[in-house]
Amino acid sequence: IILLKNTNNILPFDVTKDKYYFIYGSVADQSNKDFDSRHSAKHSGALYQGGGSGFVQPTYAIDPLTSLLIKGQDFHFRIRYITNQNDYVAINNSFNGRGFAAAKCLVFISAWSSEGYDRNDLHALNNGDKLVQTVASRCANTIVIVNSASQLNLEGWIDLPNVVGVIWSGMPGSEYGPAIVDVLFGNYNPGGKLVFTLAKKDS
Repeated sequence: IILLKNTNNILPFDVTKDKYYFIYGSVADQSNKDFDSRHSAKHSGALYQGGGSGFVQPTYAIDPLTSLLIKGQDFHFRIRYITNQNDYVAINNSFNGRGFAAAKCLVFISAWSSEGYDRNDLHALNNGDKLVQTVASRCANTIVIVNSASQLNLEGWIDLPNVVGVIWSGMPGSEYGPAIVDVLFGNYNPGGKLVFTLAKKDS
């Protein structure tokens, strides 16, 4: 897990002070393919691994939303989540929700990769870039979690002033949820390094 951006040390969160969280994106929730990410170019939900000959069928997998809700119970967080990332009526309505002005907004995006499959572009699946831009247009504390095995073009949003944190989760396996929560709340230091270059342009 790699920390790509941390403006004004927005991360890690303080469990005693940061009580409101708004969560956006289908990638935060359990996969619509259960734990199977093979042949999943239209995948919706958390990605635990890529496809191809290295794929294994896990006995369990914990998504980020579940882990955040468990954390919220322990520390009395107020959590609102929208996992249909194309429901812009619900997304825009959430900006008027209780606690939004002080909230931390977590936006989960992804891109699937596999052996023997060519991606069509270097952008997040399911209009992920638009989701980030929409949330960041209203939320002053937007943190993006990128669930991808390989490069993405982040230039459409990474320098937006309200995007104050970016975490590259990669594809962390069955313990994805607990792992990302440990990073968000400072129980684990995201000391990883990218093994590839993120280009400024698709060309």
